[in-house]
Amino acid sequence: ASGVDFSGDALNLAGGARSTGNYVTLPDGLFDGQDTVTVSLWISNHGNQTNTAAFFFGSAPEGTKVDPANYFLLNPCSPSGHYKAVFTNSLNAGQPWTTEAGINGTVSTAGFMDQWKLYTVVIDGSANTPTGYLDGEDLGTVNLARKVSDFGTGLKAHIGTSQYLNDPLFAGSFRDLRIYGRALTDAEVAELFDLGTERNKLLEDKAALSLGDLSAVIGDLTLPALGANGSAITWESTNESAVDAEGKVTI
Repeated sequence: ASGVDFSGDALNLAGGARSTGNYVTLPDGLFDGQDTVTVSLWISNHGNQTNTAAFFFGSAPEGTKVDPANYFLLNPCSPSGHYKAVFTNSLNAGQPWTTEAGINGTVSTAGFMDQWKLYTVVIDGSANTPTGYLDGEDLGTVNLARKVSDFGTGLKAHIGTSQYLNDPLFAGSFRDLRIYGRALTDAEVAELFDLGTERNKLLEDKAALSLGDLSAVIGDLTLPALGANGSAITWESTNESAVDAEGKVTI
């Protein structure tokens, strides 16, 4: 697909119609029977405020249908402009969206376009609850009547789309997708946010690093030692006779 690339230390998806193929499919069955699981990923939402999915696992539509009957779906910004992490909590193959239960409609995310945010959902099969997090903060927990194992087998899983075959694809960037076969604690989710924040700062400093036009160097170089976010920068030279690690140029 032309709208999928890995640049800027991120997976970047251009969105668009499903026919473009601008999404990622994970192995079938990856979530089969995973009643307890944690999904966490950094997302930069490139303007989506509609019915779409940044992350999905669930069944494929049956027969000629275009909607999945069983699923978990994460949408960073729903049509109403809110965080949405939901399950199908009963079976209604004709209108599965009417059965959705989860964290939905309570936390506004419309103001977070093109910003890196950490979305985490902890699914606890013992308590039969999902808990949603944004940037390490607990957004709430709901009780469910169903478990992931109730979804069946051969479950599909995607980044950037769902099995709602007529929905638009998600346009955005992704970093550090983590899938744990256990329920992370509040403290562990907060630690993921802290670690990811430091990594994002480092990547921003790396992307901003520039020495200008080096096509015709005639004097010593000024090598920055500190990034805008406070990252320490060190230098090495592969040819000390031309330029050393301090930026001194020998002509």
